[in-house]
Amino acid sequence: MTTAQHSHAAGSRKEADLHEHSWQIESSHPTSTGIVEYLQCRRCRRRIMRQRGFAEDQMLLSKELQA
Repeated sequence: MTTAQHSHAAGSRKEADLHEHSWQIESSHPTSTGIVEYLQCRRCRRRIMRQRGFAEDQMLLSKELQA
């Protein structure tokens, strides 16, 4: 199930919000456990925070930020 399908099934997003996100990194900074990145979708302006380990492919946490 894709994110858009999951959101639609859960009823948590308007139909107009369903699209493939195009995330762009706004800022990032190192922490003691890895790198924190703040991203924004170019299309809908939704923002997320992503915490990555020091390895390029290591993902620790990702969550949506509320405005």
